[in-house]
Amino acid sequence: MGAGGHMGRRDLLIDPADLAASIQAGEVVPVDVRDAVSYKAGHIPGAISIPELFDYNALSTDQGDRDMVDTFGDVLGSAGLGGSEHLVVYEDAMNSGLGRSSRGQVILQHLGFSEPLVLNGGLAAWRAVGGAVTTEDQVRQPVVCAVRPAASSPVIGYRKVLGGFDDPGVVRVDVRSRAEWEGRWNAPAGSLPGMRLGRIPRARWIEWTDLLDTSGPVPVHLPPELIKERCQAEGIDADHEIHLYCYKGARASSSYVALRQAGFRHVRLYLGSWREWAADDQLPIEGPGA
Repeated sequence: MGAGGHMGRRDLLIDPADLAASIQAGEVVPVDVRDAVSYKAGHIPGAISIPELFDYNALSTDQGDRDMVDTFGDVLGSAGLGGSEHLVVYEDAMNSGLGRSSRGQVILQHLGFSEPLVLNGGLAAWRAVGGAVTTEDQVRQPVVCAVRPAASSPVIGYRKVLGGFDDPGVVRVDVRSRAEWEGRWNAPAGSLPGMRLGRIPRARWIEWTDLLDTSGPVPVHLPPELIKERCQAEGIDADHEIHLYCYKGARASSSYVALRQAGFRHVRLYLGSWREWAADDQLPIEGPGA
C-alpha cells in the first residue's frame, strides 16, 4: 500500500477503526460522495466533498473518455488532490445511496489513484463505533491533478461488452431492479426522453441488494460464501469474466466490490451502463423496447 502500517485493508474495503487510525497517522484522505447538503450537515473530520463521483454521467466513446479525464482533472485538482493521495470513499450507508461510494472507488481506480478504498458500512458504521463527525469544511489548496486511465482499470466500455457476446467465458450481469430488468421502467435519475426499455441481450439478473446483508444495525456486503452461492444459482463462477452494469454504474459498482471481496477476480464494470446503451439505437437490446 505504501501508506504505513495502519491500513489493515481487506482488498477494496476498510473498516472504521482502521480508517480512524489511518486518518490520525495522516495516511489517508476521506472522500464524501454524498450531496453538499448532507456533507454540510455532518461528515468525517478531514473529509472533502466530491459528489461528482456519483453525479457524473460517463460515456465510453473516445470523446467521452477524454471528457471524463478533463472533468475529474479539474474537479479533483480544485479539491486539492494531485493523484498520489490514498483515498477512502464513503456514503451514508451501503444500501441507501445506490452504491455511490463504490462508484467513487471505481472511478478513482480508473483514473490512476493508488488503491482507493471504500469505508465498509459507510458513515453509519463510522457513527456506530463512536466516530467523530464535524460540520467544518475541509479546505485544501488547489493543485494540478494529472489523472489518466490506469492500465489496470476495471472499467470497460460498450465495445468491450459487445465483444463478449459470443464468448462463453463472459457473462453480463444486470444488477438493476426487477422492473428495470423486465423492461417495465427506467431509473428516473437522469433518464433521457424516449429511452428504450429492456436489458442487454443474454444478460443474467442479480439485483444489487441481493449481495447486501441488511439484517444487522449496519448494512454490509454478504459473506463471501453467500455471494458465491447467489452467483452460482445464476450459473456464474469465478472462472467467468463478469461484465456488470446498472443504470449509470453506481449499483453495479457496489456489486463489483462485493464480488471482488468474495474472491471473483475477473470482474469488469461497464460504467456507461444502461444510460449509455439504451440511448444508442445501434446497440441491441432484449425486452419491450427491442
